[in-house]
Amino acid sequence: MTAVRDILLDCICEKTGYPQDAVGDSQALESDLGLDSIAKVELLSTVSERLDINLEDMDESQTEKLESAKTVGDLVKFIEDMCK
Repeated sequence: MTAVRDILLDCICEKTGYPQDAVGDSQALESDLGLDSIAKVELLSTVSERLDINLEDMDESQTEKLESAKTVGDLVKFIEDMCK
């Protein structure tokens, strides 16, 4: 498990109330976990604070990738790419 994934899962569990062992990479953010677009932004804000990354400097390509993230795994990949 990566540090990014661990932090993201912690944040998802805090936001949704699901236990960490009930959240997997293939789960859909919206339909499985109930995270709408506003909740996803709030989640990313919390994750970015914990990882000390700046999401305000995202370019259009990164914004499109974020908007297309549909699963926990997609979001892990997006955040890992932002940390590079």
